[in-house]
Amino acid sequence: MTLETEHNGYKISYAENEDVWRCWDLSLDGKTLSAVKAKINTEIKRAREITAMPALAFDGSYSTEAREVVITLIADESRVWTLGRGRWGDQNKREKTSIELLMADNDENRKTLAEMKALSDKSDSIIREIKRLRESIPRLNMGDLSRIEKETK
Repeated sequence: MTLETEHNGYKISYAENEDVWRCWDLSLDGKTLSAVKAKINTEIKRAREITAMPALAFDGSYSTEAREVVITLIADESRVWTLGRGRWGDQNKREKTSIELLMADNDENRKTLAEMKALSDKSDSIIREIKRLRESIPRLNMGDLSRIEKETK
């Protein structure tokens, strides 16, 4: 009977003939189970590390502006650790960021962001003008209702 266990999704088996614990998936072995588990943890950490990768991050799903960040580590399947100005303006903030909010920091993306910002500014101006026009329309009051009702009879 072979002794087997699992650690962080990796199967570990005890090889009786050699008196070692072995994780075949990662080609690791050790004299003790805890030694193999520690090696697995090290491999997982190494696989998640990223050489400081500059990127741009949207502040939210509907944001038209992006901030400069540096990706430092893969957090899980959908998020990474970033370092940079935080979403709320904090300097040198380390936070988990959704991969969907990140883009490469290059000239093409910066140009597209500038176009988005210009359109957003136009949109804001149009919304202010609509609000001004709406506020300029005279509203009815109760006296107007009485007068209009008398005129229609």
